[in-house]
Amino acid sequence: MPQDLEAERSVLAAMMMSPAAVRQVADLLPPRAFARDAHQKAFDALVSLHDDGADRIDMVTLCAELGRRGELDLVGGRAFVASLLEQFTTAANVMAHATVVMRKARLREMIEVTRRIQAECFAGFADTDEILERAESQVLAVAQARTPGGGGDSGLEAQLMTETQLLAADLPPIETVIGDRICARGGITVLGGLPGAGKTFLVHQAARAVATGSKWLEFDCAKGRTAILELEMPATALQERTRPHVNGDGGSIDIDYIAMPRGLGRITEPHTQRALIDLCHNRSLTLLVIDPWNQFHGGDVNRDSDMGPAMDGMRHVTRETGVSILFIHHLNKLQFDKGVDPCTAVILAMKGAGAMCDRSDTILGFAETHGRHRLVLAKVRLATTKPPKFVDLRQTDTGFFERTETPEEMSDETDRKILDWLERLGDQGASYAELERYTGVKRATIQRHLKRLGSNVRAISEGKGGTMRFWLTVGTVATQEEFIS
Repeated sequence: MPQDLEAERSVLAAMMMSPAAVRQVADLLPPRAFARDAHQKAFDALVSLHDDGADRIDMVTLCAELGRRGELDLVGGRAFVASLLEQFTTAANVMAHATVVMRKARLREMIEVTRRIQAECFAGFADTDEILERAESQVLAVAQARTPGGGGDSGLEAQLMTETQLLAADLPPIETVIGDRICARGGITVLGGLPGAGKTFLVHQAARAVATGSKWLEFDCAKGRTAILELEMPATALQERTRPHVNGDGGSIDIDYIAMPRGLGRITEPHTQRALIDLCHNRSLTLLVIDPWNQFHGGDVNRDSDMGPAMDGMRHVTRETGVSILFIHHLNKLQFDKGVDPCTAVILAMKGAGAMCDRSDTILGFAETHGRHRLVLAKVRLATTKPPKFVDLRQTDTGFFERTETPEEMSDETDRKILDWLERLGDQGASYAELERYTGVKRATIQRHLKRLGSNVRAISEGKGGTMRFWLTVGTVATQEEFIS
């Protein structure tokens, strides 16, 4: 019979560890949704403890409740309850696991309904129309039960909360996978950039950091199983791309690869969404990397009628599984005016893709500018603290990216003021007079500081005997900040 005992144990474990999870699950599942009788009894006891206002639910209180009912030995004793706690990882995915349990229960119900219908048909005693009518009624009853309650009690009004109830609710926290929710659990993160910038290498670093629970560009990562879905690179090329990342740990970390999968359609197709959901559940994924996004949506990234359904399909996967999705978006033939920072142009191009931008949780721009690589955090919807606007990176001889200071540390306050002003003005540049007004020091002093800053600043004279103007050569911040929210 259809069942997922691991999902059932995960639900019961989450209910023990999170009071908020008890009510969430109880609103969706009846006890009979659990395939094992022991799981049904444990579920009923957990809900009863919660409804009775138990201060806490743990192994001791659950065993006591089961003992009071005379059911502790029937479920397998204390060893059974202890085994549930061993299953616990996080309560964040409890509703995804509960949905799996419910779907398996629906399948069992349908099998039972079809058995009864078959028995009546083989017996041949009842009128054909009567059999059809009963069959339709029984199938309809299963279909209506897809919504908790199956009737009027499952409407929006039953889900309303007052402001007091909302603020007092013991809700599971939003968990982070990378940084301060730069990549949140159950969120969608987009990394965009030009071809050849190193996006794939950078994302493989992130995937490996999550798989090992290490740092990515100095951002903390939660440890969890990761899968990389490579849609345009054959296995041979993927093998070569992966080798530099392996430092004696090959095969020993929780990371899976799929190269150019067969039979996988567009993300807008239900069977593709179901394949991803099954993959995430079966492999207990924390992070799913998709490279590239362009191969998956099959539409025009700048057309909301194409991107809206594609992003909705992706969101369906995250809601059903709680997995975080990080996908790479290739920007081809990007045109921008001379002097405009490439990262700024990347962000502008991505923000022009309305639905992709609006329906993602995090947008990262990546480009090479003035000999250095820069990662721009253009949008981090779920962050609890203000993230940095950008992170400057350097690529090592082995291809790895590591974080560098932005801009290079200067020992003198006047140096900092000059750099700050040139960053703000961007491609407009600044004259001696403007630098004098901003820094409050005389031209001779500014000249000494400009000489010390050396290659960080470039100078151009506006015609013979004209005014000197100065530009920053390490990147433009002001034009980026204008478009970064």
